[in-house]
Amino acid sequence: MKLTQHPLFNRFHALKNACYNPNNYAYKYYGQKGVKIYHEWLGEGGFSRFAVWADENLGSCPKGYEMDRWPKINGDFKPGNIRFTPKKTNCNSRSTNHTWTYKGVTKSNSEWAKEYGLNPRTLWSRIMDRGYSIHKALTTPLHTGNKS
Repeated sequence: MKLTQHPLFNRFHALKNACYNPNNYAYKYYGQKGVKIYHEWLGEGGFSRFAVWADENLGSCPKGYEMDRWPKINGDFKPGNIRFTPKKTNCNSRSTNHTWTYKGVTKSNSEWAKEYGLNPRTLWSRIMDRGYSIHKALTTPLHTGNKS
């Protein structure tokens, strides 16, 4: 198989652009924040070395999954800090998410809303607009309207 046909070829190059090209739309989330790619995976033959590592350590990327940084979500893309994860999991771990800690557990606004049967916007509004504590925001029943 040609390297350009490797399932991670386009993802890797998009990631490389996000980390090193200031004109890339995603640069502000990666390169501007100092996120780098492991030096052995850059330059001539870099993708080839990355592909071998990924195939040996991660296996093939399941359909609908993305590559993200884990366990250090603010760390670099390097061995030991990359995994394949469902898009929803990846979205919930982004640094741009708003998270709340309740009973010692931290989750994204969307995760808490889903767990408590709330619309994410309702939860956000209760906390940010109305000043509710996370406990009150999660446990206050929804109004079902006037019953006449």
